[in-house]
Amino acid sequence: MNGMDQFELPRTYVHLNADGATALLDGPELWRRPPAELDAMLTGWLVASFPIEPSDGPGHREMHPNGDELLHVTAGATDVLLSDDAAGGERTVTLHAGQTFRVPKGTWHRLRGREAGTLVTITYGHGTQQG
Repeated sequence: MNGMDQFELPRTYVHLNADGATALLDGPELWRRPPAELDAMLTGWLVASFPIEPSDGPGHREMHPNGDELLHVTAGATDVLLSDDAAGGERTVTLHAGQTFRVPKGTWHRLRGREAGTLVTITYGHGTQQG
């Protein structure tokens, strides 16, 4: 890619390097890499887009120990479930189209879709833990 490429964010993620350069990454293939390889690659910020699908399931848990994560709903709605160790449970924040939420670094969280749509994330991915 020559730096002036057009692409679809859901299929291509943008890695914002510390030196100001960007790298375009194949989104679906990225998550098939071994965790150690991902951690070594993602030393800057990752911009990605995901579909929101309504769900009653537990959702995928993750935590970013080295940076905050921004979640922006462009269409639809989702719940952000944040671990609340002090209360011994989870705190839920509901985001609707046009709303953005900052997940503080070091906070375990997961998403539960409420209404079909699209979510854009900006994440400092280095050290991300799944669980």
